[in-house]
Amino acid sequence: MRSNIFLIALFITVFSLPVTAQWTKLDLASSTSIWSLWSSGDTLIAGGDSVLYYSFDGGNNWDQSSPVPGVEYGINAIQPVQGGIYIGTALKGVFFTSNMGGEWHQRSAGLTNPGAMEIRAFALRGDEIFVATIGGGVYKNSLTTPGSWSHFSEGIPWNTSWSIYSLKNVDGDLYAGGGVNAYYYRNRKNTTVWEEIPFDWFTGEANGMLAFEKYSGGIIATSNIGIYRSSDSGNTWLKYSPGVGLIEKSDIVVSGNNIVVTLSKAARFYIMHSSNSGISWSREDMQSGSIALSMTICGGKIWVGRLDGLYYKSDTLTDIKEPDVRPMEFSLKQNYPNPFNPSTVILFNIPEENSVSGVTGNVVMDVYNSTGEKVATLLNQSMEPGNHQVTFDASGMPGGVYFYELKYGEYRVVKKMVLIK
Repeated sequence: MRSNIFLIALFITVFSLPVTAQWTKLDLASSTSIWSLWSSGDTLIAGGDSVLYYSFDGGNNWDQSSPVPGVEYGINAIQPVQGGIYIGTALKGVFFTSNMGGEWHQRSAGLTNPGAMEIRAFALRGDEIFVATIGGGVYKNSLTTPGSWSHFSEGIPWNTSWSIYSLKNVDGDLYAGGGVNAYYYRNRKNTTVWEEIPFDWFTGEANGMLAFEKYSGGIIATSNIGIYRSSDSGNTWLKYSPGVGLIEKSDIVVSGNNIVVTLSKAARFYIMHSSNSGISWSREDMQSGSIALSMTICGGKIWVGRLDGLYYKSDTLTDIKEPDVRPMEFSLKQNYPNPFNPSTVILFNIPEENSVSGVTGNVVMDVYNSTGEKVATLLNQSMEPGNHQVTFDASGMPGGVYFYELKYGEYRVVKKMVLIK
């Protein structure tokens, strides 16, 4: 086992997606599951049930750490830093090593809220490290003078969203997937409060952000029901529905215009690929009998950590299929709340201009009373593709049934809402 201090040199790995190559299982006898993966250059780190595995030559040769004290149920997160490695565990909080796992030191002081010892992800920003927990929200600590973790969850509702499934630094802003009600949370650089932002309309089906990643055009993300991309720092999102049902776990790898995601559900997982920055997607693989917990690209191979071990296959351009193009949907959502008094929010989606024929002109939204009289115009303007919302304030209007109509080119959608006074 190597004992040198771990120094990191980040760089971009250019890759393509294999289709015909077969998966090979790596023999790592000490672990049955690989919960997390991290790579940079030819260095690859895998988090097992209680140990880390290291390769410094693209996965050809491997060493392993000593067991993490008291940890039996998985290393969920890996975060190398200058001088060592942080790991996040399933039930025992945070540990740190400065000698590649020869010795482990627990660094969980301050993680006191219920669920705070179950770690899901790390993020770095400046001289601070942030940690996502399942039930305790987000915490932060100093990298230069580490001490107790301090709670960093202002703006994230404790009763719905303190289970944080994903955490990512994108250009200095932190993005957190908390809860399952179609909201995510963004913390701008040099601020202390999280913004609550909808990424989709909540229909009652569980829908939380499982992963975020930066790509050339903005942010790509996966949730319990779809793949999303945003070109405006997460204010609005375009959705792709992969048609695989409820997703339990996901990971994303990006290089240039290539994006690869894993979508896992009960005893199976799918690999999706986009070669045009997320505009269209193809399903490249489906594996049954296990789920994918993590994914990375290293040493000319795609690596997937699964419940039943670490698997890889060659990363080549062979037999890449043309993407299965599925246009973004044009849709008008039911207002919320409904019934309402005096205001309500209406969400709608504008598709890519080149994915829907017959679409020209402004987006228009009008409100009519029960006799068909137009009582308000909420929108009449050109709009960018993506998810949008508008607020209807009915102060001064009598209670009753109203209708709101969205018009966009040849498309016309009408829905009913009820104002209670």
